[in-house]
Amino acid sequence: LVGPSGEILETTIANVFFRLPRGDVVTPQTRGILPGIARARLLGVAKEARLTLEEARGAKACVVTNAVFAVHPVAAIEGVSEYDSIGLARDLREVVVRTEAHLRIIQR
Repeated sequence: LVGPSGEILETTIANVFFRLPRGDVVTPQTRGILPGIARARLLGVAKEARLTLEEARGAKACVVTNAVFAVHPVAAIEGVSEYDSIGLARDLREVVVRTEAHLRIIQR
């Protein structure tokens, strides 16, 4: 979902994170969207930032998060970019598991 001024917000069922070219991991600011359980766990390693579709074109990786599947890699956003997101997904899954000792992520 994209806001009226072109900023990325979230998907219909998940929050979104991007790894930028300089290595920073960012997630859109919560502007009227649900804060997200998995997203909250990842704010220690990611920062909130306004991110436009144009900026997403230059991102190196993208993942989506929610309480059901925790962290899932995104291969592409149609009309925007293709990503190499497996490494980012692995890194962020480890953060979620470390912050929630009772949580176990089942790999498919």
